Amino acid sequence: MILLGAFLASVLPVAPVRADDCPAFLLARGDDGVKILQESVPAGEVRVWTAGVGAEVLDLVLPVGPGGSGSLLKRGETVLYAVRCTGAGVSVQLRYPDHPDSRQVDRPLRTLDDLRSQDVRVSVVEGSGERSAFVIEAYDRVVADHGGPVQNLLADAIPLAPGDVVVTTDTYPGQAAPVGVPAVGEVALDVSGHLYTRGAVPGGEAAWFLVDTGGAGSLVARSFLPDGLPVEPVHTLEYSARGVRELEYAPGGATGQVAGVLGQATLPRLVLGAGGNGRGSTTAGTIELADVQVAVVDTMPDLFDRPVAGIVGIDLLERTGRVIFRLPPDAEGSGRLRLAPSDASGPATEGAFEVPFTVVNRHLTLSAILGGGPDPDGVREYPAHFILDTGAPGVLLDQETAEAAGVLGRGEAREVGGLDGGKAASSACVIPRITVAGTTFETVSCRTASLPVFAPFRGGDRGIGLLGNAFLGRFERVEIDFARERVRFVPRHAEATGR
Repeated sequence: MILLGAFLASVLPVAPVRADDCPAFLLARGDDGVKILQESVPAGEVRVWTAGVGAEVLDLVLPVGPGGSGSLLKRGETVLYAVRCTGAGVSVQLRYPDHPDSRQVDRPLRTLDDLRSQDVRVSVVEGSGERSAFVIEAYDRVVADHGGPVQNLLADAIPLAPGDVVVTTDTYPGQAAPVGVPAVGEVALDVSGHLYTRGAVPGGEAAWFLVDTGGAGSLVARSFLPDGLPVEPVHTLEYSARGVRELEYAPGGATGQVAGVLGQATLPRLVLGAGGNGRGSTTAGTIELADVQVAVVDTMPDLFDRPVAGIVGIDLLERTGRVIFRLPPDAEGSGRLRLAPSDASGPATEGAFEVPFTVVNRHLTLSAILGGGPDPDGVREYPAHFILDTGAPGVLLDQETAEAAGVLGRGEAREVGGLDGGKAASSACVIPRITVAGTTFETVSCRTASLPVFAPFRGGDRGIGLLGNAFLGRFERVEIDFARERVRFVPRHAEATGR
């Protein structure tokens, strides 16, 4: 994950860019709000833009690599961007004329091939309360993004003053870019609130893994690694008027940042379902994953009902195009996990429906409506974004969202925890209705809590929460189609097609 400044807005017509020229995307302010200006830097030349709050150009959009980044733009601060196009890539030098020593900071060269393999989602949050989100696709075109939450990566750290602007970028492989060696197959899941499957490396002992669509990346405990496998150090970089600083890499967890990451390693092969799986099953099938990059931690925290050696995250589940979950009712019992190619045929059974999702900070978010119409409990119709999270046992509402919707925690109080080792108080609650894509679900059990994972998504006119396994267990089958960015829900009363 890289920390730096990157910024964006809406589309204007632009002249065609020659193959060896370099596009430049500028965040600018117009009469109708923030917008994108797409410029071109001719091959072999340098163009310079002056940027800052109060200027026509606010900033330049050019993340230094995949991952998330956040920047604060403050009124009165000016940056000069010198953008050089080599014909094969883009390099940028930042100059800070207001700094006492007129400091200059160089960002690393980005090749055009690398830039074109990625999409960049940009969220803009202004001190006035205005919020907008956009996507730069393949470093070639800009589209407005109205489907997902606007993100403020610095929400917990820096309060916004009038005139301030926070810009968050989320850079990830584009639709045409490979995300790893595809794998197909099906394994059993042992479901006990969480989803568990067995995993092993060749020659190693099988261990339990958590299957977590809310996990941006996969990780393992050091003890799971084969002997002699190297662990490469990882770090976060900060670019500012102070220069370039190397910071400790600490990915976000539900209740805070996960400290103690030792580095990353690449497993030549990870076999899911190895050594038997499910409640006594030894013929559950396997899925073999090649070239598996994982973060490495010293030990996995004691958060689950069994020892866990690692987490299978979204980075592995999305490789083949589609992941299919069959979960037991109430998320308790035996289930199945299948990896398969994308399927554009649409719902094939009565009552099945599809919902588009938006990838935000490597989370799969979809829209829903809490409540709706008169209700004796005072729950009003309130739109919300939900993160589809198989790492969560049930439905969890941000406390702020619950209060805004009138969903009050009146039940059992207990602590919830995350990989970071933190704890947060939560209360049991009931949502009278959740409506997803026009389909309404009654009496949905939930918990309310104020978690750091929700902080970047707060604000605006929509709430935030997690849809976990107890809700997903209402369905015969839940399919996440990454290539089409759709989630397909097949209800239990419908006959399964087996696709």
